[in-house]
Amino acid sequence: MTTEMFVNAINGIRPELIEEAAYISPALVKKPIYKYAAVAAVFALFVAGGTFAVSYLSNTSTNNTPDISNIGGGNDLYGGNSSNAIYGNEINITTPNSKPEIKGTPFTDDEITAFIEENKEHIACAISAEYQIFGEEIQLFTKGYYHVVLRETNCVDLDYLTLPICVDNKIIANMEVTRYNGEMLYTINAGGDKWNVMNEALEYSDEIAFVFGGFVNEAAIAPDNTVFEITPYAKNFITAGYDLLANEYNTFSSSELNNENNYITVIAKE
Repeated sequence: MTTEMFVNAINGIRPELIEEAAYISPALVKKPIYKYAAVAAVFALFVAGGTFAVSYLSNTSTNNTPDISNIGGGNDLYGGNSSNAIYGNEINITTPNSKPEIKGTPFTDDEITAFIEENKEHIACAISAEYQIFGEEIQLFTKGYYHVVLRETNCVDLDYLTLPICVDNKIIANMEVTRYNGEMLYTINAGGDKWNVMNEALEYSDEIAFVFGGFVNEAAIAPDNTVFEITPYAKNFITAGYDLLANEYNTFSSSELNNENNYITVIAKE
């Protein structure tokens, strides 16, 4: 675990995550942050308390190459276990019967396409290095989804867009695009087993809804309320069903994943 890697993990935390965990003023670096964003929020709690869980980050090794044929991976903190991905439809629904609040401004198709075109070489090189797939076609999606965040008031923040990164229309990574002080920034998340769970969810149902339980506990919910735990134990934080949480912003479908008009193909050479 290098100092640079640790700094990148902390800088990649969403501003509201830092405020939630450590009550300090947020700051994002004005450059791409590679990897670890999905777990960085967890470590804000440790940093604020004066401790550091180095073992978890060090287990997310860039040398741990998954089998791209089934999108396998190592045992990182946010990786799910695809063999235990489906958890049935018994959700402990405690959220008031109201649709999520929508805030922020959605990214336009044109600005996302231009942003991907501008950064596609760097993104492709980062993904190819992670999985050692230089020379293979990587699909960088311009079509993605937002998350419903479950708190006292459920919310969709349109300033945070998640875009899949695929090989052969199977998700192997993603990037999160956000606005900060009027500038577009992105974070790449790669490695681990969470992609198995996401692909399994999209194979189970043509459309799924993406949810954060308290920002860091990520799950996908099918229309029959089947929950796919993208992070371990995320089901414990799901307090509402698909009918309440699903909307035009936080849903994504397998048909969108297979639409060639929704991604830009790039090949990185070693």
